[in-house]
Amino acid sequence: MYQYGFTLIELMIVIVIVAIISAVAVMSFSGMFSSSTRVGEQLQQMISAAQSKALLGHRTIRMMVANRNIYWQLLSPDKDAWLDDGIFKASWVSWQNGSFDKVDFFDSPVSMSLNNATNSKDGKATIQIMSNGSVTPFKLTTMHMDKVSACWQVDQYGVVTSCLNS
Repeated sequence: MYQYGFTLIELMIVIVIVAIISAVAVMSFSGMFSSSTRVGEQLQQMISAAQSKALLGHRTIRMMVANRNIYWQLLSPDKDAWLDDGIFKASWVSWQNGSFDKVDFFDSPVSMSLNNATNSKDGKATIQIMSNGSVTPFKLTTMHMDKVSACWQVDQYGVVTSCLNS
């Protein structure tokens, strides 16, 4: 005669295996949010530093996002800034000798939209921090396996907020 069902030991083994798998899943899921939060905080710090530099130096700073990288440039007047026809000539130079540039800053390639419109098809987008401290509003989105993994929105005042819940 056969008995149907599970023994207590079999049931305990299954519960332990499920607990281990759940613990691993929760840890990797929480790591995704902490990484997203860290990137958002660093982005906020970089924009705040750029606003300060723009305000104090009366210059425009440009941030370019390309693929997974961020590059910063400073509008720097060259030695012959005023031309004969009264036009101000300037060039873009690397800000802080490239120390603010962040290669592989994002976990995956970034999609960026400016003023609710996607900027460019080549994956590059540029925003400006004007000499009065105002910022071109933009939205950054990272994708992982065709799903949004992180999203940040920056308003005209340079405030970075997560836009995953919106």
